[in-house]
Amino acid sequence: MKPIWPFRNEHGEGRGVGRRKTAHCLVYSGPGNGKITINGQDWLDFMPRARLRQYVMEPIIAAELLNQVNVRIKVKGGGFNGQAEAMRIGVAKSLANFEPGSRYALKRSGMMNRDPRMVERKKPGLKKARKRRQWVKR
Repeated sequence: MKPIWPFRNEHGEGRGVGRRKTAHCLVYSGPGNGKITINGQDWLDFMPRARLRQYVMEPIIAAELLNQVNVRIKVKGGGFNGQAEAMRIGVAKSLANFEPGSRYALKRSGMMNRDPRMVERKKPGLKKARKRRQWVKR
C-alpha cells in the first residue's frame, strides 16, 4: 500500500491544491533552481502586481527553499487576487509534501489554511444578496 503523506509523484514533486473564492489551482514543486511557471508562462508575465507576486513567494520564503525548488502552477477561475491567494495555499501544501520538514513553519505562519469566505448568493425579491428596495412609510 502506498503511503498517503507526504504525496509525491513519479518525478519526486510534491503536489498541492489551493482554493479561494472561485479560484482553483494545482501546484507541483520539485527540486530545481527557483523557476516558477503559471499556466505555462513565466510568473512575472502572468502576475503584473508586486503584491500578488509576494503572495506566491511567501510560502517559499517561510520554508527557506528560495532558489532550491521549481514550482509549476495551473490556475483557473476567479480574479487576480483570488487566484494569488489560491496559489499561496497550493504552494504551501506542495512544499509541505515535497519537504516534510517545512510543514511546521508553514502551518505556524497560517499558509495551510483555506479562507472559507465566499460570495453570498442573491435572494429572490432583493436587488443583491442583502440589498432591498427603500421602504416607504406612506
